[in-house]
Amino acid sequence: LRCRLALPSLSRARAWACAGCGQVLAWQGWEIAVRRCRYCVVMALKGGGAFDSLIPGASDDTVVAANGRGTSFEAGHKLPPGSLVSRLNSKFCKFQVQAKRIQDHVEATQMPVDSGLAEDLLQHYSCSIAEELRQARDELRRGKWDIDPSVREDHDMLCVCLAVWELVHELAVSTAPSAARLLHWYNRHYLEEEIAEWWQKASQSTSDGEALEPDSPFWEYLIRLTLADCRHEVLSLLQHAAKADPQVARVCEFLRRIPSLM
Repeated sequence: LRCRLALPSLSRARAWACAGCGQVLAWQGWEIAVRRCRYCVVMALKGGGAFDSLIPGASDDTVVAANGRGTSFEAGHKLPPGSLVSRLNSKFCKFQVQAKRIQDHVEATQMPVDSGLAEDLLQHYSCSIAEELRQARDELRRGKWDIDPSVREDHDMLCVCLAVWELVHELAVSTAPSAARLLHWYNRHYLEEEIAEWWQKASQSTSDGEALEPDSPFWEYLIRLTLADCRHEVLSLLQHAAKADPQVARVCEFLRRIPSLM
């Protein structure tokens, strides 16, 4: 926006050629101020260039990826290498470069974009961001998150961010949303401890010879796991009990063939 205000004559241009690759472009973003497309700017930075040398007085909300070390330029400051912010920025910039290549291919061939390719690219990016958040959360869990209030606060914030990101992925990004996937999301973020407790108590119930009796507590925990669509856990418990009942063995064989209990 600052570049457009500073160079109104350029902002009104209908088409311009990139000084790096010669491609004729039509958009009127900050790229027009340096006469370079976004891809050429990213490639220049990967070669060790500086963003300020391309756009003096760049706007504070301009972020351009530099190299594989996860360096980013935002208001002239570098992100700490290896930090979560740096890793997320690196994923975002890689996604932008891939999207730009698809856009260039569409403009050059005058063919519509492959919807399947675009969907796969977006889903891969979304999953990679979720994985970075998950790894950062797990790293905090291996530290002092249970005794240090500041670390615990960061951990709780990451849990919320991960839950929201995964929910948006399931509802808006995933090409195959389903009730089972949403239930698995709820299990991961809200029933993790309860499911572990049900599994432990059900496993303890199978150790005695009366696990298959109608009044055995085994069935209560098995039903809870079934309602939570914990197929692997249910199948494992029933297989242990199938040794004493052929009917249970046939149920186990049926469960092996279905992907979900819903």
